[in-house]
Amino acid sequence: MGDPTPLSGIPLLRGLDAPALERVGELLRRNNFASGTALIAAEHPGQEVYILIDGTVKVTVDQSDGSSLILAILGRHAVVGEMGVVRRTHRSATVTTLERTTVLWMYREDFERCLDDYPSIGLNLAGILAQRLRLANERLLSFVTEDVDQRVARVLLSLASELGVPQPDGATLIPIRLTQTDLAEYVGAARISANRAVAMLKDERLISVDRRYQFTICDLRGLERRCG
Repeated sequence: MGDPTPLSGIPLLRGLDAPALERVGELLRRNNFASGTALIAAEHPGQEVYILIDGTVKVTVDQSDGSSLILAILGRHAVVGEMGVVRRTHRSATVTTLERTTVLWMYREDFERCLDDYPSIGLNLAGILAQRLRLANERLLSFVTEDVDQRVARVLLSLASELGVPQPDGATLIPIRLTQTDLAEYVGAARISANRAVAMLKDERLISVDRRYQFTICDLRGLERRCG
């Protein structure tokens, strides 16, 4: 990987000194994937761990009625595929790129060696998983207690918090391609219901959506109030 400095900004590797980053970097490989590529397929063996360097992925599971549910949308510096590797089990979900995505990846055996050699990686991973569990619990609660309009607003706020890019006019761009089908799967609603919620938020000038399916939060406080 050469210069270890870029690796120091990755949450999974936080706290490692330069020699450790260099050693970890020697075990990492880089790949680019087009939009719509399945990095990980459910039920396949867990053999690699991926770190997103650029781009966005969605984590999905298939439901009994043939539809899909998005469990998470992850962006730059996120780690994916770690559960199947750590538990030595088959993948529990499918991970698909939402746009052109660059990843660093490592074989399972090398990742296990890094966990043994550098305990801080294990601690960082525990923190990452704890944060994801908290967000998953919040989404589960919203499914039970909130209507579709509120769930859409909450998801957009969450994505803005995780991935948002501040704009000169005070708005916040969510720099990922998020179709209304993906949004519907993410909030666990029918596409027509998600479309209606987006249209309402646009009419209230709380959000805007461009031709690339990128959302912009125009009124953060107003969108927060829509969550109830």
